[in-house]
Amino acid sequence: MMDKIDSFSLSFEVEDGVYFERTHGELTLNKKRLGVILQGCVIEAQYQIEDHFLIITAQSDPYQEEVNIYYFTDDFILKDHLKMQNCVLITAYEALEKIKIMGDRILSFEFLTVKPWKLKVFLKPKPYLFVWHPINVFRPGKSYFDKVYLGISHYLSPIRQ
Repeated sequence: MMDKIDSFSLSFEVEDGVYFERTHGELTLNKKRLGVILQGCVIEAQYQIEDHFLIITAQSDPYQEEVNIYYFTDDFILKDHLKMQNCVLITAYEALEKIKIMGDRILSFEFLTVKPWKLKVFLKPKPYLFVWHPINVFRPGKSYFDKVYLGISHYLSPIRQ
């Protein structure tokens, strides 16, 4: 079951008076720092999926179109990370207001395109080599031999179950 939550925020203060550049921040839960640095300056959406968390961040700069999707365990171990770049002609920050839960582990969202993007969180990890994704979507730090938990498609292309 995927539930929308509002528990997390980003902190940009590294120490007293010293701040991160506004392209990334430290994840906080109820104002408690978690020691996890995320790219992005705005948390667009956050979901709890059983004992995992899905967090979507974006840049609010119209010239830096980037969306990051993170999938964490309940002890904040990163299981998967998608980075979407240059997907749209407007900021991701404005476009991601249309995020919808479409099913138990499926989200839909749109940019300026007519057809939606679809994000699926797999119940069990799949080999990265066999998970299709659009050319402007990256998986930082993953090789084709790693397992992944997130599948993404565009223009109604299928995501294998």
